[in-house]
Amino acid sequence: MSVHHLFILFVALILTGCAKTVPDTSHTAEPQLNHTAHAKVNKTSNEAIPSKDKILDPTKVDDVWQRIALQLRFAPSQHPSVQKRVAWYLQHPNYMDEISKRAGPFLHYIVNEVERRGLPIELALMPLIESDFDTSAYSHKNASGLWQLTPLIAKHYGIKIGPWYDGRQDVIDATNAALDFLSYLHKRFDDNWYHAIAAYNIGEGRIARAISNNIKHGKSSDFFHLKLPKQTRHYVPKLLAAATLLRQKK
Repeated sequence: MSVHHLFILFVALILTGCAKTVPDTSHTAEPQLNHTAHAKVNKTSNEAIPSKDKILDPTKVDDVWQRIALQLRFAPSQHPSVQKRVAWYLQHPNYMDEISKRAGPFLHYIVNEVERRGLPIELALMPLIESDFDTSAYSHKNASGLWQLTPLIAKHYGIKIGPWYDGRQDVIDATNAALDFLSYLHKRFDDNWYHAIAAYNIGEGRIARAISNNIKHGKSSDFFHLKLPKQTRHYVPKLLAAATLLRQKK
């Protein structure tokens, strides 16, 4: 059975009522290359949790979606924005079918790279949020490819862009650059993955200012309390919602 048929079967099972209720433990774009001015951020410890599922070796599982599900590290969330997106995914099985077909040629490579670097496996789902796994996707902000890299970020991480070639549409080069950038953002924001992922979308300067503003006014600096543009407010919840669906596959 093909990968996308396995994934659609999994979604169908959820639609018949196998979704679980989990406690809420959540916290946590043209990016700016500001590698020196660091806003003080609150470090959180419950955004990423190690998987307790040690029964199966994920690298030995043929179904790449189950392989991801076995390694999910972000804490489950019942935040309304996450649950609203979960409901949307479940109400649009045709969308999930198309996404699974598009992801088929690329997802194993992306998962391998995320695993090799020891990064949270949830990052392998970011092309779903960025481009619907469309290598030719192009935004009005000149972002391109699966990972929607801007020219500034792409060139900074060594991707060539010219009149006849755009390395951002090369899955290998784009994935390496995107994961390099995400690793940098993770360190930039004191190991807070939600802040890093949001910064990937809207820019590290914008996230740093939002964090500083909340701290200045005595407010929580976790992602769900930051004052951000609508697109970014929905960005992390979309990723968490996709992970919520996959969590049912374990």
